Amino acid sequence: MPPRIVVVVVSCILGLLHAYIGSRILPDLPLPVIYKIVGAFWLLISFFLVPAGLLARTIKSQPLSDRMAY
Repeated sequence: MPPRIVVVVVSCILGLLHAYIGSRILPDLPLPVIYKIVGAFWLLISFFLVPAGLLARTIKSQPLSDRMAY
């Protein structure tokens, strides 16, 4: 498992990138508000799934690890 500080720094950078993308793109889209909410939710899911896929190799259960990496 990577050192804790690396996980924290990478998570912060990833969160800032997702927030930046969301704040720059979502308000300017010519779509109804519901689609913007769905887009924000999609960015939130992406924020959690990217590190989960990268850390999947640390899971001991091979089938679960493969599903997380996929």
